[in-house]
Amino acid sequence: MRSVQTYRRRLPNKVTQRLLPTLRQDVLYEHHQFIDAQFPQSYQIYEELALKENAVPLAEFLSISIERARATLALDHLFSD
Repeated sequence: MRSVQTYRRRLPNKVTQRLLPTLRQDVLYEHHQFIDAQFPQSYQIYEELALKENAVPLAEFLSISIERARATLALDHLFSD
């Protein structure tokens, strides 16, 4: 998050507005590449899912408790750009 904020402060707004859609598309493309590869241990969380539904895959991925995963998922900036 800090790196994105740093870039936003340093880059003119026009550049940021043109760059973010490209970065989003790149991340989306790579996301689909990971899904298509069908790695045996992959975990997915989604912004539109409830905290309860995302807690299990996050806890398994990070090897943390469900409670700690819920606390992490409750952060306001988790899915922000």
